[in-house]
Amino acid sequence: MARRIVLAVLALIALLLGVVAVPLGLITTSQDRRDFRDETVVSARTVANVAEEKLDDHRSGPALDRLVGMLSNRQYRVTVYDAAGNQIAGSAAVPPLPAAQLEQARKHGRETVHEADDWFIVTVPVRRDAGSGSAATVVLARPTSDVDREAGVL
Repeated sequence: MARRIVLAVLALIALLLGVVAVPLGLITTSQDRRDFRDETVVSARTVANVAEEKLDDHRSGPALDRLVGMLSNRQYRVTVYDAAGNQIAGSAAVPPLPAAQLEQARKHGRETVHEADDWFIVTVPVRRDAGSGSAATVVLARPTSDVDREAGVL
């Protein structure tokens, strides 16, 4: 009799874990990935805003280099390309974005998001204050290893 009660309680616990814990884990993992994506996009937009101050407003100062350095210390790869496609700022390692995708981002001046291998890559145009096109393009890549590890993918 005691054995049946123990088995029934264990079955009930297993059922409860399957009904509550697993979906909760999936929801949490999904939210973590969304937060990761949003944080990466916001970081790229921040670099674009700081780059605009340097390129379009012709302000000198270390703000752009300091921001790129701070992000590089967090394992991000950041590069800022001018309208001609020349690198004007960035970390030592160039983000892993194919040249064709970079050209498309520069040409169309739209924000894009890519996932390649173990990287989450965002391209953001550096918009001029006057609204007349793009002064540059920011490419920011962030490794997905931390969020994958937390999700149990690795």
